[in-house]
Amino acid sequence: MDAISRLNLQQRLLQILIKTGRYPSVVGLVGRLCGRYIGWRLILGPRIIIDNPQEFIQSKLLNYGIYEPEVAAVLLTALEPSDLFFDIGANIGVHTLVAASQKAYTHAFEPVPRLARRLRQNIRLNRFDSLVSVFEVALSKSEGQATLYIAARKDDGSHSLIEGVPATSIKAIPVTTTTIDLHVKMSGCGVPSLIKIDVEGAEAWVLDGACDTLAQPNRPVIVLETGDRLANRVGESAKSVLQRLFNLEYRIFHLNADTMRMSEIRPDEVLGSVANYVAIPSESEKVKKILKEYPSVINSIANRCPLLSLCQQRIRFASRV
Repeated sequence: MDAISRLNLQQRLLQILIKTGRYPSVVGLVGRLCGRYIGWRLILGPRIIIDNPQEFIQSKLLNYGIYEPEVAAVLLTALEPSDLFFDIGANIGVHTLVAASQKAYTHAFEPVPRLARRLRQNIRLNRFDSLVSVFEVALSKSEGQATLYIAARKDDGSHSLIEGVPATSIKAIPVTTTTIDLHVKMSGCGVPSLIKIDVEGAEAWVLDGACDTLAQPNRPVIVLETGDRLANRVGESAKSVLQRLFNLEYRIFHLNADTMRMSEIRPDEVLGSVANYVAIPSESEKVKKILKEYPSVINSIANRCPLLSLCQQRIRFASRV
């Protein structure tokens, strides 16, 4: 057995062991310890702590070695070493780790205390302390205090400033809010090269708090998840969210989570369902760079993960039938 085969076997055994952490008894104790203190190596290099292999995001990471590969591919094509990246709604740091692995400086915003602690642990696990700063605040349209609704669900990423997420239970906690513009001004960090926004319905509020930043000559590329769900509770929709960026002459591309393809859309083509989009300033040189490099990067990601590659092949075959 060569070195690569031995390494693959070790990874497979570790994966099986970490998955046993789902069992509450002594049977799962070793698996939980491995998941928490050794972590799971993602296909892009960093390690991440797996403390609950049944949780939606962590199960995806454990099975595929990546979460939201289409978003990761945009980060890999758009970010250069020493660029500044804002990860808004960072959760446990999946995209923060991707950016830091590219040597990009990252400001990670996560208002849920439990997730912010795990985010810091994942940063330390990868020795990214010099690259990543964590801010335990919620980004919104104004500075102040707000209520954050913590949703008990299979996925640990549906917490929102907007009430109404379907869940077995909801816990309301007070959080501090700030805006992108205020953060840029008070921290003196400068305009970021890329902003990722995943805030469960509050995307319009985050964009409304970034008017000055989005008016700069070197304005950022934006990756955001949006949909009518939750947003319509505050009089917004996916279309109204993205229209803000269309009005600022951004070119907007839909990131298809199934085919992992990126396709440009017009205002009348915005989906009501929850989806990821990338918005690129029309004057930016990154338009050509991202469009040119994205297909090869997403294929490289798929080739590193047999399950992901097989999924792509099935989708492509089905689309031809």
